[in-house]
Amino acid sequence: MSKIGVIILAAGSSSRLGRPKQLLRLNGESLLQKSIKAALDVSETTLTVLGAHYQEIGEEIKYLKTESLFNLDWNKGMGNSIKFGLHEIHKLHPDLNAVIIMVCDQPFVTGGLLNKMIEAYHKGHPLVASAYGNTVGVPALFDRQYFKQILKIDDKKGAKAILGHGDAFLVPFPLGGQDIDTPKDWENFKALS
Repeated sequence: MSKIGVIILAAGSSSRLGRPKQLLRLNGESLLQKSIKAALDVSETTLTVLGAHYQEIGEEIKYLKTESLFNLDWNKGMGNSIKFGLHEIHKLHPDLNAVIIMVCDQPFVTGGLLNKMIEAYHKGHPLVASAYGNTVGVPALFDRQYFKQILKIDDKKGAKAILGHGDAFLVPFPLGGQDIDTPKDWENFKALS
């Protein structure tokens, strides 16, 4: 059976929101806790990349069975945190066949969605992305053949350049565009929930 790891990106400073989005709570659970639990539904091999507010956030998730590591260069951009996360999870688990990269501010990500990505991977699709709006994005699954490419992405950009070549198998995720970046986003999300 394939060994698939999950990298949860939770390093951003949430500057537009004005407080750590990772710690926003709904129904007694933070966004980051919800994301980690979705990841743990599909894999025991998870790594959470922390950056801004790492002590406070690390305290919030210390009881969850995820590796959590501080990316010293988190402020260089999402691409830097992706590369850091991939390097570290691969160092801890060199036998990984693939990784799923996800962010903690997409509150509608579930283990079910991640399982659909894994099913597509097992059917022979080495690159699987979420489709929402008119775009493709995270969560996204990358076979190990893409690891070297990921390690070369620009610090300021995510892995979208790899996903955008049209080779990815797409899993519909209509609510994928619903992320939390501003106070208005958070209010809109709470109204939907």
